Amino acid sequence: MADGGLVVDGFEQASIFADPGTLAAHKEELRRQGAGPHLANQAVAAYLRAQQKAGRVRRDADVTAAAGLLLGACFQHAFLSHMSAPGHDDDGEAAASFARTLLESLTD
Repeated sequence: MADGGLVVDGFEQASIFADPGTLAAHKEELRRQGAGPHLANQAVAAYLRAQQKAGRVRRDADVTAAAGLLLGACFQHAFLSHMSAPGHDDDGEAAASFARTLLESLTD
């Protein structure tokens, strides 16, 4: 980084969150394009809502919270996969486990 940013193992380290101006511009561009990370949560919640209407998910289940829990678990798994030593759970196996565990709380 030209401004003397953090260098680790010879690689410049940067994050969109490190500069408020860059983050604000990025968020504005996402908004302008009708995009953003919230759309994944909305899509999962919509799917679960459809499953509620079909009677496969309990009527009293909080599908918005369930979507956040599922995607949060997946995000944490991805983060740990990049930051941990080899031997971390298989992605498909982890995703199936997260979904199965969550569904147990959403169904009768």
